[in-house]
Amino acid sequence: MPRSDANSLKGTRRKKKLEKISASELRFKEQFVGRYIKKENNFKGACFDLRLVRVKTENECFVTLSDFGKEFAMMDNPILDEGKHEANFSNEEVKFITQKIITRFNLEDKITRRILKELEKKNMSSEEIDDIFKEEWLRHNIQKQLTKETMPPITSERVATMGRLAELKMVKWDIISGKSEYSLR
Repeated sequence: MPRSDANSLKGTRRKKKLEKISASELRFKEQFVGRYIKKENNFKGACFDLRLVRVKTENECFVTLSDFGKEFAMMDNPILDEGKHEANFSNEEVKFITQKIITRFNLEDKITRRILKELEKKNMSSEEIDDIFKEEWLRHNIQKQLTKETMPPITSERVATMGRLAELKMVKWDIISGKSEYSLR
């Protein structure tokens, strides 16, 4: 939402619009770029969690690509390098993401591997994928003594994970009669 959206407004409406824009900018910065967590003396956010960026401090604080991030950034990308929009990632990028990023997240790695293995046998519905999430999530959190009844909803987790796999062109996601169905590509 650009700040120019507030130009035509006056008084309280303008102030509220500018506050909303500022809150949106802050959320984006904190969630995707990162934020400093004083208690942990560390930076958090998607780029930091994926180890793609790091903070370099000299007299000032700079956010820069990590060696890991540079390695990824130097790979060919079909959209950026060729203007092709059939795929978001090159085969090299997919291999990097699956072998060097997803594997760092133990539970997601287990769930992803299990789903891909099951999809080798048959197409699966969202309910079947949800069952895999529940089983693996409970197994991963066994020390918390959670049950299927006390575990948090996993629909958003399934949608995010399956969306990533579809974006990586590893899984085909079809919606048939209002229901999701997944298959291998």
